[in-house]
Amino acid sequence: MMNKKICAFFVALLLIFSFVEGSRVPVEGASRRQRERERREQREREEQQERREQRRRREEPRRGGDRNEETRRGGDRNEEPRRDGRKREDESEPAQVGLSGAASEVVRIANAERSKARLSDLRVDNELTAAAAKRAAELQRLFEHRRPDGRSWDTVLSECGVKRYNSWGENILYNSSGKAADAMTWWMKSQGHRDNILNRNYTHIGVGVYQSGGKTYFVQLFVGR
Repeated sequence: MMNKKICAFFVALLLIFSFVEGSRVPVEGASRRQRERERREQREREEQQERREQRRRREEPRRGGDRNEETRRGGDRNEEPRRDGRKREDESEPAQVGLSGAASEVVRIANAERSKARLSDLRVDNELTAAAAKRAAELQRLFEHRRPDGRSWDTVLSECGVKRYNSWGENILYNSSGKAADAMTWWMKSQGHRDNILNRNYTHIGVGVYQSGGKTYFVQLFVGR
């Protein structure tokens, strides 16, 4: 009689153990599937965020955005202008370089906007124009206010021989129309770019235009002397 009770007890334990083990496997499987689903959803959210960021970067220059370089003072890296207003012997203005049609139109419209604001015209500068052309070609590789090698954009000024300035700035933009008027319209709609164009401290301008892959890249470089 005792043996039967013991056997029945062990049989009951075995059944209970089998039931617990059998019910635990689906729970663990469900938990694993839940974690995988959460990881997949997280990856999808990250990919969506990255696509939105890339789209924003592509569209921002067309809207004007805030891709401008604020005016900065040259500090002691530039020579102070003469207080008597006379030019130094080596400070004579070079002859203006020839500009492409689009670049020339950018200068014309920029000076028209400055005239409306009762500001003096910006003068085209040879070295500044060369620097702007170099920057325009670089923008197809990296559309930022830094150069493809990671240096700040303004390092191009010294490379191209731009000297004696105490304030400087850069505007960049690309469009698909290739029209200077479109570029200037977007720049004037953006407060930061507009501030550069209408900065009373700027005296000289260089404009670069570069076409690649169906896009036209525009660059305005400013200095104040």
